[in-house]
Amino acid sequence: MTAAKTVTANFVASTSYALTVRKAGTGTGTVTSIPTGINCGTACTASYASSTSVRLTATPVTGSRFSSWSGGCTGTSTTCTTTMTAAKTVTANFVKP
Repeated sequence: MTAAKTVTANFVASTSYALTVRKAGTGTGTVTSIPTGINCGTACTASYASSTSVRLTATPVTGSRFSSWSGGCTGTSTTCTTTMTAAKTVTANFVKP
């Protein structure tokens, strides 16, 4: 560098939102996430940056089966994906066959 330079950096605060996972129903199981943060037995919460796509996976224990998602995810597949645009609550429903 042959002369003094001025550098300006502008930083924008990153927004994050809480994702809360609950379990319901007569059965039991666990819920995990990608990216990591959720690894639930009963209920848990993790924060993710705005616009993050979070994939949840429900795994029933022996003697139970996964039935559906409700709240911030819907459907009957054992996986669901939600994009964090606000705080969300997702319920994983497990039943006994």
